This record gives sequence, C-alpha cells and structure tokens, in this order.
Amino acid sequence: MKRRTYFLLILCAGFLNLLFFDAVHPQFKERENFFQSGIIKEISWDRNSIVVNGKRYILTSETKIVDQKGNKLSKEEIKTNVEVAIDAFSDSRGFLLKRIVIIKDRGV
Repeated sequence: MKRRTYFLLILCAGFLNLLFFDAVHPQFKERENFFQSGIIKEISWDRNSIVVNGKRYILTSETKIVDQKGNKLSKEEIKTNVEVAIDAFSDSRGFLLKRIVIIKDRGV
C-alpha cells in the first residue's frame, strides 16, 4: 500500500512539473529578447528566413538590416557565409529578427 501511494505521489509530481514548466523551449520564453552572432549558413529562396548557428530566424517587415556602421541595407545584400550579429525574440511562429547587423569588415 505504501509503495502504491509513493508511486502515485511521484507520478503527480512529474505531471505537475510538465504542466507548469516549458518543456518545449526551456531556453527562451515567448517574447524574450536575445542577442547572438554567427555566420549565415542558409537563406530561404524568398529571403524571409536565414539559418545562423543551426537556428532558423524569420525576417519580418519590421526587421532592420544594417551594416556595422549603421547604414541601411536591403534583403538582397544578405548572403551566405557572412558574419552577422542579430537581435531577435522568440514567438509562437519561431525566432523573429528585430535587427540584423551584417559585418563586412572586421577592421583587424
């Protein structure tokens, strides 16, 4: 009888853990901002998404594309194997880009 009660208690605790904690994306809560840098490995055919460090990021109409000097750039200037710094947030649709900085010259 004690084992059965102990088992049910453990089962209920596990269920509550799954219910109250985000098991899908533990790193990012919805609308949490984050910054990251890396190299663009992939660009979608319509230039509405890119892959950086293994994650797909979505470009929206509000996404600002600039170089490291702050000059505005167009979507057509985004290319693969280019270093970028991104300002993004997680959303129900995925990772949305607020700003992408294309690093053309490191100055080293």
